[in-house]
Amino acid sequence: FLGEVVKNRKAVFEEDFVKFSGIVVLAFVVFFSFASTKLPNYPMPCYPFAAIVLGSYLSKIVTRTINIKKYPLYILLGILFILPIAGYLAIKQEAEAGYISWVALLLLVGPISFLFILSYWNAWPVFKKLIAILTGWSVFNIMALHTVYPLLYSQNPVQKTLPIVKKYPTIFSYEIYNPGYNFYLNTNIKRFYSVDSLQAAMVKNPSALIITRTDFAEALKPLNLKPIAQHHDLFESPTTILYVSRPQP
Repeated sequence: FLGEVVKNRKAVFEEDFVKFSGIVVLAFVVFFSFASTKLPNYPMPCYPFAAIVLGSYLSKIVTRTINIKKYPLYILLGILFILPIAGYLAIKQEAEAGYISWVALLLLVGPISFLFILSYWNAWPVFKKLIAILTGWSVFNIMALHTVYPLLYSQNPVQKTLPIVKKYPTIFSYEIYNPGYNFYLNTNIKRFYSVDSLQAAMVKNPSALIITRTDFAEALKPLNLKPIAQHHDLFESPTTILYVSRPQP
């Protein structure tokens, strides 16, 4: 709907709060477009403001200030068909989640519902069309956020190793580690940047757990540590690995 929002910007952005909402959305999108990694949750704080802009556009349609166009639905339909197919192919390539690639196909509920809406488009009044779009999109979001995403999220290294990590009262990290652990632990993760300082800490805390990436496995070889878990970070290049001290002979 962005094309129609821009095309009818004078009517959509009549009120100052809608203008402010548009600025917030633009600021977030531009800023995170330059981020080195791009994840869907980064611009989430601007979603409510995007909803206000879109809501202003839809309200103008209901009051017939703006005429509803059909082509945005065809664009949306194309996107909704691409999402499950692209999702299936992307998940299939993931070592950790490839076996559940089928879950992406559940998102086909979106394009199927919109095909149904388009088949009745000419027979329905404007308000009924908007309700139908809202219903179809809500079903799609419920499926995506309550089924697809949780199942996929459970395959990330943090979720897979948390039961192991929580057994250790002392947790160290070497160089870079997955920061997702910080949200689930009630203890600080002390970070080390040299093998010598980590070795000294391990002497004092021989039962500690070490979280790092496989990129640093070679550097840690002199410590003769035992790897107990290793999982690839979903849709990213690093692989998380957990180490403990080897039992003394």
